[in-house]
This record gives sequence, C-alpha cells and structure tokens, in this order.
Amino acid sequence: MRQQGLPGTWPPARRAWQLRPLFSRAVLVALLTVSWLEGGCSKEPVPDGAANVPGRATSRAVDAAGPTPNVTGPETAASPTGVPSVPVASEPVAAVQNTLRRLAHADAVALWEFLPTPYQSDINRLVREFAEPIDEELWRRSVELLRTLHAVLTEHGDWLVHQAEAQQALARANLSEKQFLSDWRLLLDLSGELLGSSLADLHQLRNFDGRRFFQNEVTPILQRLVAEQTEPNGADVFWAELTRVRIELVRRDGDRAVLRLTLPDGPPREHAFQKVEDKWIPAAWVAEWPRFLTRTRDRLRTVQMWLGRDKKQETSALLEQWEKSVRELRAAATEQQFAQAWKRLLAALPADRTATAVPRDQSGRALHNGREPSRPLRTAVTLIVRAKPTAELMKQINQWLQQVVPENETLIDLGANRIVVIIEDAPDLQRLVPSIRFGTVTDSDVQTRTMTVKPLPARSAP
Repeated sequence: MRQQGLPGTWPPARRAWQLRPLFSRAVLVALLTVSWLEGGCSKEPVPDGAANVPGRATSRAVDAAGPTPNVTGPETAASPTGVPSVPVASEPVAAVQNTLRRLAHADAVALWEFLPTPYQSDINRLVREFAEPIDEELWRRSVELLRTLHAVLTEHGDWLVHQAEAQQALARANLSEKQFLSDWRLLLDLSGELLGSSLADLHQLRNFDGRRFFQNEVTPILQRLVAEQTEPNGADVFWAELTRVRIELVRRDGDRAVLRLTLPDGPPREHAFQKVEDKWIPAAWVAEWPRFLTRTRDRLRTVQMWLGRDKKQETSALLEQWEKSVRELRAAATEQQFAQAWKRLLAALPADRTATAVPRDQSGRALHNGREPSRPLRTAVTLIVRAKPTAELMKQINQWLQQVVPENETLIDLGANRIVVIIEDAPDLQRLVPSIRFGTVTDSDVQTRTMTVKPLPARSAP
C-alpha cells in the first residue's frame, strides 16, 4: 500500500533527502527515484529477454560527467543552452547520461525530449482536452483565488502550522514544525511559479505545447534554482551533485536493457529499460503509460465538471463562499482570527462533491464526451468517513487498507471532521463494503464508486 497526500493534504509527504542542495536533489528524486522506481518499487522485474543473455554482461560503468559513450544515429543537435543534445540515443547509458548532463546545465527540455514522440503527443492532447470545456470566467476566478490563498499562506505559514489539524497531521507523520516549514516554503515557491506560468492562462492551455512549456517556463526556473546552488567560490554544487550519479550497463538484448544506477548517498539499484521509437525509457513506463493516462483523465474530469459551462451557476456560488473565506484569512490580524477564518474555509470545502468525477445526463446516466461509456470511467474507489480524524480511527483505517488492498496506491485527505480515502485500481465496490469493520456504510454509489462510512462509537476506557 503506497500512500500519497492529495493536493492540499496536511502535511506534504516528507522527503527522504534534505532540501539542500535545493534543486539538484529534487531533480534527481523526480527524474530517477520517483519516475524510474515507480514510487519506490525496488522490486522492478528485469525483462525476461535481458535477464538470461549469455556473454552479454558488460559491467560498463559511466559517471554522469564522464565521456559520452559512442552514439550512433543522426548528428547531435544543440539544445537551447548550447549543450549538445542526442535526440536519438542508440544506447540506454547515453540516453540517461545526456539527460543528466543537460539538466546540469539547466536545460529542462531534456526531460521532455527523454519521452518518445507518442508520449509527448499524449501529454499535449491530455492538457488541451482538459482545457477545452472549461469556462473562462470560472477559470480566471479560480486562478485569482489560488493566487490570493498562496499569498496568505506564504505570509502566515507559521500560523497555519499551529492549527489543530496541522498539529495532528505532524504528529502522525513524526515531523517537526521546523522540518515542515522548510518543506512548506519550497512547496510554496514551486506552486507560486506555476501560478505565474502559462498553466494559469486558459488560452495557452488549449494550445499547450510541452516542448515550448519546458523551454520557456521550466528552464528559467531551473536556471534560477541552479544559480542558488553556486557557492561563493564559484563552485557549481548542482553539477557536482550530478557527477556523483553512476550508470552501469549490466545487460542488453536488442530493444531491452538493464542499467544499474547509483544515486548520491544511495545503494545501487538495477532498472529495466526499453527502447520505444529510438528513445530508451524505463520499462515500467511502457507498461504503466495507458493506465497513467486513464487515471489522470479521471482526476482532471472532476475539475472539468465543476469548472465547465454546464455548472457555472453552481460553481460560481461555491467560489463566492471560498473567496469570502480567503478574504477573511487575508484580513486576519491575529493568529486567533486566522484560526477562526481557517475553520470556516475548511467547512466550505465540499469533500463529497469533489469525490464525484463522473458527468451525468438528465436521467442520471454516466456520460463520457457526450456518450455512454463502453467501460467504467473510474478505476478508483472513494471512501468518505464523516468523523474527526483521531489517531485511533486512522489506525483502524490503515489496518483495514493493509488487509484489504495492501498493494494498491491510496491517497488520504484529512479535514476537520471528515476523512477522504481514494483507493486506486480498487476491487468492485460491492466487494469492499462487507469488509469494513471500523464503521457502518451509510451510503454507496456503484456508478461513482463512492461510499460513505459512519465510524463506530469510540471505546470507553475501562
């Protein structure tokens, strides 16, 4: 069971590495640990075709800063930063090495070019299709609301961490206020960059181009963060960090290969890679890509539903409530006033509404792009527990998750008086309902795959 926090969950997940050097390690975590390990999956299987190839083990080790292995294919092209680029890498070691080298020179386009062309097209299409049905006025108001909230939280993060919900979450995560505030400031910095980028412009989203976004939006951010890592003596800490990544070609059999990557301060781990249209990418991506697209569309459909033109009147009323609550937060002159306004803001969040991601017609049938779907729109089950997230209740929920869905990814969002648990790729709802022992299921909806639970009364102490 892999747990993640929903956007806005208190607190953000604690990273295994410290935040300094700020971006060098963040890039390595994002590029290597999260993506290639698929959420820390150290049991990634080696392809059958590559695991038993006699006489093919090479034990060829290459440091990220070392000489580039011989690469066959078309001539190299220059990236926007002037660093040689290999758009068609014929060796998996070269693909990884060139990506790290370009990142070390603050060339974020390397991340985009690491993807095969069909994958790039999928992402462009995903963003454009998401933006198309969104109402422009609702989108503008939502962005302005988030920017205002961002400014408030940037100024009063120390007040926020003192709230009861935050203190309970910190205790469960075994995280100190100092550690949280360090992570919180980084999260605010990055979210502030996104709110000021082209992602906040609906017109640009409808014409989204991933290469242009990474070149014009992400590269300048990376350049500033890399500059922060330069020491007074001129030493480039970011580059030094990347030079410590060691890459070994363990085995290769045609379009399949196994690399051994050793991250800074980490043990060596082997990863299966596969060639897709002349790009070497983690084999796990090839297997997971269709499911990733389906799950992402499913999550984005919730935003589409509430910010679409059909629900403009209802969503406008909700935005008015949230705008009022955020104005009260901004006007708070004391921590006590902030706490009261924060509680009113949490009370205005409709957790049960945001859990519904399936649009319906007037008769109540689920729709997909105006048509009845040929397969289920959701692979997730949403569990809503209407109760205060006490330590004992959270223990019971976690025990249930470990017993029923030990291998599934789960996302948990905690509110003042509610707990929302999303179980990815879950079994049928009918199979989950009888297994709940920590409460009584008061409502279940097969179409939206949502169930509401009322916890059993807490046991009194003897």
